[in-house]
Amino acid sequence: MKDKFLLLLYMLALLLLSSLSSIKYLLLLLSLLLLANAISLRSSLGRAIRPSVLALFTALFISTPYALWTGHYSYALLLTLRVLNLTLLTLLVLRNINLYLAFGFSKTLSQLLVLTSSHILLYRRVFSEFKDSLRSRSPEGPQRRDMINFSGGIGLYFFDRAFRDSEEVAKAMKSRGFYID
Repeated sequence: MKDKFLLLLYMLALLLLSSLSSIKYLLLLLSLLLLANAISLRSSLGRAIRPSVLALFTALFISTPYALWTGHYSYALLLTLRVLNLTLLTLLVLRNINLYLAFGFSKTLSQLLVLTSSHILLYRRVFSEFKDSLRSRSPEGPQRRDMINFSGGIGLYFFDRAFRDSEEVAKAMKSRGFYID
C-alpha cells in the first residue's frame, strides 16, 4: 500500500513540477531534492550525479540553441531546472518504492513492467559483455579512437536490436490482447 501511495504522490509531484514557472521555486525544490537524494544515499550524491549531469547536458543541448536563437534565456533556465528537478525526483522515487508492488493493482501494467525490466537487464548484460570484449582486445587499454569506434558500433547495434525487438514485442503483445482496435 505504501508503494502505491508513493507512486500516486510521485505522479502528483510530476504534475506540480511541470506546471511551476517560477525559477525561485524550482531552485528551492532543486536544493530540497539534492538534499533528499543525499539523505537517501546516506554517503554521497555519486549515484544521482551521473544521471543528473546527463540530464543537464541534454537540457542544455536542447535549450541553449533555442535561447540563443530567440533570446529567451529565462525560458532556457526554466526548462533546465524543470528537467533536473524531474530527474532527481524520479531517481529518489525509484530508490524508495518497489515498482512491482506499486503496479500490482493492474495485471496489464505488471506485465509491461516485467517485460520492460527484462529488456533492461538483457541490454545491460549485453553492454557489459561488449565492454569486456573491448578491454580484452587491448592489454594497454583502449585508445580514444577505439572508444569512439566502439561507442558508434554499440549505438548502431542497440538501435538495430531495439528496432527488431520492438516489432517482436508488439506482435507478442497484440496476440495477448494489449492492443484492442
